[in-house]
Amino acid sequence: ISDGTELGTVLLKDINPGAAGSSISNLVLVDDSLYFSAVDGTSGRELWRSDGTAAGTQLLVDIHPGSSNSNPNLITTAGGLLFFSASDGSSGTELWVSDGTAIGTELLKDINVGSGSSLPSNLVRVGDRLFFRARNDSSMIQLWVSDGSESGTTVVAPSLMAPLPLEALGDRLLLTASDPVNGQELWITDGSDAGTVLVKDINPGLADSSITSSRSAVINDVLYFQALNSLGGTELWRSDGTADGTFQIQDIEPGPFSSSPEFFSELSGRVYFRARTSTGLELWRLNGGDVSVQQSISSAALPPDLELTYTITASNDGPDAVNGVTLDHLPAPALANTSWNCVGQNGGSCTSPSGTGAIDTSIDLPTGAIATLTFAGLIGEINSEAVENQVTAIIPNDQYDYDLFNNSSSLSIVIQAFRDRFEQ
Repeated sequence: ISDGTELGTVLLKDINPGAAGSSISNLVLVDDSLYFSAVDGTSGRELWRSDGTAAGTQLLVDIHPGSSNSNPNLITTAGGLLFFSASDGSSGTELWVSDGTAIGTELLKDINVGSGSSLPSNLVRVGDRLFFRARNDSSMIQLWVSDGSESGTTVVAPSLMAPLPLEALGDRLLLTASDPVNGQELWITDGSDAGTVLVKDINPGLADSSITSSRSAVINDVLYFQALNSLGGTELWRSDGTADGTFQIQDIEPGPFSSSPEFFSELSGRVYFRARTSTGLELWRLNGGDVSVQQSISSAALPPDLELTYTITASNDGPDAVNGVTLDHLPAPALANTSWNCVGQNGGSCTSPSGTGAIDTSIDLPTGAIATLTFAGLIGEINSEAVENQVTAIIPNDQYDYDLFNNSSSLSIVIQAFRDRFEQ
């Protein structure tokens, strides 16, 4: 144990006395206790617990009594409980659960009934639940979910083939699986059969997209992963759990060749990863910003017509600049004599400062920059009930936006109520 100094770094406990090691593995911290797998020379490999003191470092429970090993593995926490795979010598290797006490440590469910093993693997915590895959007594690998109770441990979407849990995305699980129509592709589930759906058929048809859990990571509510499609090699993809939000970010090694990006990590708002190109296997960084669009509305009474003025703000929170942003602008057909202007702030700039009709300019947005656009038009005598102005920031294909959810704004106003305000 260590307090970060040389003097404060000491042997906590000689679990397997003498020259032999205790082969500690699967260390998991829960509250103020450390749980791990170890060998003490007497009880085999079993589950241990430590509070950071020698006296408080003890065998939690001898699951496979005597010198035999229960081999607790894949220790994972969810809902205040420990989940892990182990064998008691009679039920095979199954999923166990513990509340941190000897009496509260038990076989959760004998999925492959009897001495057979369900071999639970790929344990992923999603909220207070645990998702995993296991083999039933027909040797079929299925997706399971558990709330920590035997009755609450159930199979999910049994028709899926070869499910492989990847990562939690909010309160849902991203996974790969195949079905009779699609190869191994990206799916998402809320733990129910009805809530288990294909996200996108990345490699169309029965071909696999070859997504793996060891080469994917969720960073800021987005899954970054490597995938194979029919148009190129294995390249960099992202997904927010929707079909539209799942796409290839960049073909790093163009054509049929593969860059095989992996080991995704985040630092200061940027995604880093390893990829291979003709120059070798190197460290890469995903440069991108966070462009957002907001609107407000003002008006002036100009009898007999009413002028509406929309103020549209496009900004970039970084970490990198995004240049050449265009606005997909859908002004309300009810507006006539429309005009607009664009002014950059904090380093932002507009290629066209003003115009008529729909907004038609591109914007350069360094980190922290803002572009303010005003769009005005006359309502006149019309019959429709509302005027709606829709604006979406379009990011160039060679650049990246870390958050796609704040790129659009739609603002409408009920005309009659608005007009009555000025006619009173």
